[in-house]
Amino acid sequence: MAFDIDLSNPFTTGADGHFYGGPGQGGHTGPNWAISHGMDLGAPVGTQVRAAFGGKVTNIFTPGSPSGGIYGDQISIRQDPNSPDGIGAFYTHLKASVPVGSFVTRGQVIGEIVKFGGIPTHLHLALGERRDNVYTGVDLYDYFMATTNTEITLVVRFFQDGNPPQVIDFHSDLKRELDDFEADLESQPTPGYSNTWICVDTAIVEV
Repeated sequence: MAFDIDLSNPFTTGADGHFYGGPGQGGHTGPNWAISHGMDLGAPVGTQVRAAFGGKVTNIFTPGSPSGGIYGDQISIRQDPNSPDGIGAFYTHLKASVPVGSFVTRGQVIGEIVKFGGIPTHLHLALGERRDNVYTGVDLYDYFMATTNTEITLVVRFFQDGNPPQVIDFHSDLKRELDDFEADLESQPTPGYSNTWICVDTAIVEV
């Protein structure tokens, strides 16, 4: 059954604006969705990483011998650990600040970026849609690039039928202000003249 979920960027501030590849790009290949659907979002060492959605921390793995693209803690978070469906997230190249088994809320700090060798510092984040206990990677890279260093919340619909998810709405302080403004206008008495136009433009991203 389809469901909607709020997703926010792991970097509400502090990211450096560099992006090193999304699903299927660079080294993001192979059968493992956590690798093939990775989104590499650049940020300096020590930048706080926040949960893209709320859920349970189901696993934290730290490679014994870091090398190449395998370094830092690997954090797995599942939206609903008691359901065979839903979504999961895989974060790596960070130092975890939450324990296994804990429940986190969307926007909660879960760790901070670490450095290894000469690799540009970044977060590797992958999202997977879970159906009958099987994950399929999803591609929301353009949206995560566009919302970096903002507090914009995307409303994403997962159809649970093999079709890719869709962003159906977004929330932000600006949007709330516009909604309040429009509500105030609707509550005002009709003016005694015609052809009154009020135009407010806003955009989140072109995709």
